[in-house]
Amino acid sequence: MTVTSNIGLGSAYSALLGTVVNTANSVSSVINATTSSVTMLEAFITKAANEQAQAHKVAAADYTETLEIDAAQRSVERQIKALEFCAKSEVHLELFEKARAKYANLLSKSPQPSA
Repeated sequence: MTVTSNIGLGSAYSALLGTVVNTANSVSSVINATTSSVTMLEAFITKAANEQAQAHKVAAADYTETLEIDAAQRSVERQIKALEFCAKSEVHLELFEKARAKYANLLSKSPQPSA
């Protein structure tokens, strides 16, 4: 081999080595970007989970209060409606009381679900 051949091979090896180094750098960059993306995704998921846990606490507290208020309002509205119905006449009152007693008796004989 001549000196010129050795220089040509050296250039080829150098170019090949440069390509390998560039490829390794590219792969390393992709791995770093993937790692950063996974880290960002993990942070996003952790933040979302924490916010959801807090929202559930508030919703649970509000749910109980809302349930109590709504049930109380419905109860009062039913009572007022019954009073208005019974105030129409003595017949309305008498028939209402009989019907309510009939249903109360019927329901008292039914099996009650356990709480």
